[in-house]
Amino acid sequence: MNLFLDNGYADMAGIMALPYPFIFVIGGRGTGKSYGAMAQLMDMPAGEKFLLMRRTGEEADAISYTDLSPFMPVINDNPERYPAIVCGPLPHVKALAGVWHGEKNDKGELAPAGEPIGYISALVRIYKIRGFYMEDVKTLLYDEFQPEKHVKRIRNEGESFLNSVETISRNRELRGERPLKSVCLSNSESLACPIFQSLGIISDLDRTFTKGKHEYINQEKGVAVIKLPPSPISERKASTALYRAARDSDDFITMSLKNDFDRQTWLYVDQAPLNEYRIVAAVGEEVYIYRHKSEARYYVTRHQSGPPKYRYNTDEMSIKRLKREQKRFFEAWLRGNIRFSDYYSKYYLTSLL
Repeated sequence: MNLFLDNGYADMAGIMALPYPFIFVIGGRGTGKSYGAMAQLMDMPAGEKFLLMRRTGEEADAISYTDLSPFMPVINDNPERYPAIVCGPLPHVKALAGVWHGEKNDKGELAPAGEPIGYISALVRIYKIRGFYMEDVKTLLYDEFQPEKHVKRIRNEGESFLNSVETISRNRELRGERPLKSVCLSNSESLACPIFQSLGIISDLDRTFTKGKHEYINQEKGVAVIKLPPSPISERKASTALYRAARDSDDFITMSLKNDFDRQTWLYVDQAPLNEYRIVAAVGEEVYIYRHKSEARYYVTRHQSGPPKYRYNTDEMSIKRLKREQKRFFEAWLRGNIRFSDYYSKYYLTSLL
């Protein structure tokens, strides 16, 4: 499919129309992902509502002010097509803010008119709520679903997202209704995404994107992941002030302009001949640690060759035991004397530590 419009921005109308309940769009900054998605939310049929979700309460609160709303650029650019909106808190509901069409009141101020056309909330708020009615919500737009490297992680973040989808969806499909459409947007940070892990697709994405492909479709799971190729907009942005100043910041440029993952994603990921290594330990049911037969270096893979001397579960006490009993392994890791057979092996182990 053509992922960009003639003007160089992402074709979010075409992407969001894909017939899959879960659509993930990964791409560089300023490529039109959020802008195009906000326009699609405002184009939803009357009576169908949306939920715009961010990761944290602080992020959701910031965009719940009308002037800071991500809808405003779309409205300002297209005032004849899109009416004014008002964003603000819902009475007696702390977990949600509302989005309304706006109309002038007696004081000449813009005020909410009628029922909300959508809601704003945060992952950390939605997944804690059970049993509230949101069956009029037809589209969940999760913006910035991948945390940046400096951001604090949310415990069990992938499962929290799935629980949020269940809370919003309820049993609508059992009544013959179409499933909730979840559209998730992010910059090209990393494949180290808790949601991808919970969906069990990290290995598939690793293989797909390593081959230079930009679209991953899993028909059985109803999942589409779009990794936008370098955008014409990104090429034009390269000459702007910020990117001229930051041209030596490889990771920032790679993520922001080249629409690719930062270099740390693939660090130490490389195949090695397994017959040169001896199995040492199994971690969970997923990965195995090997030590080189003649050198102080290690290899982590999902392939088992022989019985391991040590076995570790994934609970907190087992991981503490792993760190205590395998000090040489961690020392080699700090020196860079380690290789992972694939990205999933690396992510699985590092996420436990």
